[in-house]
Amino acid sequence: MGYKRRTFTKEFKLKLIAELETGRTNAEVAREYRVHPVLLSRWHCQYHQSAGTLNETGITTEQEKIATLERTVGQLTMENLLLKKALRHIEHGREET
Repeated sequence: MGYKRRTFTKEFKLKLIAELETGRTNAEVAREYRVHPVLLSRWHCQYHQSAGTLNETGITTEQEKIATLERTVGQLTMENLLLKKALRHIEHGREET
């Protein structure tokens, strides 16, 4: 039987990072909350690299915004191509009459 992977909320991660910021050691916080010290260090580094933003997946909100904007650009490009094709079709119909 396999192990179920634990998931941690943003609030939980930020709480542990705040404890590290108060001066407690990585090992103390990891032991108290039963989290692997390496995982706690990773969250702490990600927090500082992303200017204080962190979510459940580890992706920063800035990266999420970029991904959303890229999806929007792709969607608008496809809509633009569709409209150009429809306009050509309409113009072609007018030429025949």
